Amino acid sequence: MKKSLLLISAFSLLVSCKSTEQKLYTSTTKNPKHLSKWAVVNGEWTAQDTLLEGTKNQYWAIVNLHKKLPDNYSIRFSSQVKDGTYLFEVMLDLKDQAFVGILYNTLDKKIQIEDRKLYSAKEAEKENAYIRTKNHIGQLPKYELKPSTKWVDWKIEKRNNQLYIWINQEEYVHYQNNHNLLQTKGQLGFAINGNAKIKNIVITPLKQADLLSPVEFKGKPKVLPFFLFSE
Repeated sequence: MKKSLLLISAFSLLVSCKSTEQKLYTSTTKNPKHLSKWAVVNGEWTAQDTLLEGTKNQYWAIVNLHKKLPDNYSIRFSSQVKDGTYLFEVMLDLKDQAFVGILYNTLDKKIQIEDRKLYSAKEAEKENAYIRTKNHIGQLPKYELKPSTKWVDWKIEKRNNQLYIWINQEEYVHYQNNHNLLQTKGQLGFAINGNAKIKNIVITPLKQADLLSPVEFKGKPKVLPFFLFSE
């Protein structure tokens, strides 16, 4: 009887740990070099408790989560960019080198959605870049931003073909997938042109009941482009 109770307790603990890991993907180790849940693409990265820090080398600091994102999800985290860091980028649904980039642009003072491509090491050498905007140049939305070097709280939700972004609890971006950019079963990543910290990353799958559009979501006014590049 004691053996049975012991086995049941061990199984319950295993299930509980697995459930927690599905929600919180950030490493909780105190070893600052431990990045087992992340694939480092470029730059210098360290992880401690629920804190990630990246510093670029010649180009960027880029890291991707090994585990794939759910079809629909809510992502919460906080970020802090260092002075002189002009781009902090959230990489959504990275798949076959393509992803949706959310650019926190401190130089241009905007937050913007872009259709992006992550190059392999050989391609990066040829292209002289690790990340480039692929298509739809000048067609995707931008929003005015007051960048800060303090901690910034993010909430990003993908609900079928809709993307919603809150920054510091303010409604910022509602993007409808008219350009067929949002993929499924892709990865989460971060790209930094400078130095930045990310902490408390929580990824929660959204249920069918959570997928209705928030009617009250207003977002910020879009910045209209001066011109469009030809494709």
